[in-house]
Amino acid sequence: MRPPFAIRDDEALALERVAPLAKMYVLSPFVWREGDSRRILVRAVPKRRDPRRKISSIYYGEGVGGLHFRMDEEPVLAAGEGDDAGGCEDPTVVAHDGRYVVFYSGWSEERCESTLLAAVGASARRLEKTGRVPLEGGFANCKEASVFPCDDGTPVLFFEYASGEHSLIGMARSASLDGPWRPERSPLTTRYGYWDSWHMSTGPIVATSRGPVMFYNGADEAGTWRVGWVAFDPAFTRCTARCGDPLFVAPPPKAGMRDVAFAASAVEADGAIHLYYTLSDAYLRRAIVLPEGAR
Repeated sequence: MRPPFAIRDDEALALERVAPLAKMYVLSPFVWREGDSRRILVRAVPKRRDPRRKISSIYYGEGVGGLHFRMDEEPVLAAGEGDDAGGCEDPTVVAHDGRYVVFYSGWSEERCESTLLAAVGASARRLEKTGRVPLEGGFANCKEASVFPCDDGTPVLFFEYASGEHSLIGMARSASLDGPWRPERSPLTTRYGYWDSWHMSTGPIVATSRGPVMFYNGADEAGTWRVGWVAFDPAFTRCTARCGDPLFVAPPPKAGMRDVAFAASAVEADGAIHLYYTLSDAYLRRAIVLPEGAR
């Protein structure tokens, strides 16, 4: 059987940036379209030996074509007090009803825990923190939000959470982006004997001829992360198809770097899917994914 997706191109992103961003690691590229331009939020991490000084911030940038972005000099979200005192990570942007809702992960070094947080604004450049996402269920270490509308127009929220030694994907529903979010059983679970047997994390969701498809992240017990795909029914009650192998094989990491490919966002353009991901927790890339019938 011919696989439903294929990779045509895979290229590095170029960020035009000044200090302090120019001297930081950048991860988690969330890219979206606005007219003919592309907008981006990234997580930026200082290059420090002491983990307590690796306090992440989220920066905004703009570009055309999807590979080159000019970044702002100051972050749009920076560490505050409480849940994000240790940094702001993993941005996800939802534009709706004339406002931008940015879901992000707040890190607390004191608790060694992530919390799913939100910020809202009339522009992705001007955001006001609104605190914890009202997610019921008592999940631990919540982060990495992925949001998409169901067939009835209401949003569904996928998120990563900790369960023992595993990272798993949870799912919740709400009548609006403001919540409250009520959890339901997630149809997406780990698979014994596969590349995604031990850890799972959310990725971007796009509309396809197969229905909604998530390009999710999974890992084995060794922590080797890869990107796969799964299709859902329009109401997100079940998986209708799922990859056997990862979408692509990441090149061997450089010495001292992690063997990680981690999807962050996707943009539909010219009949293809532009998938943005982080390689080795250090390099930002864009892969052009061709669905069946578009090769």
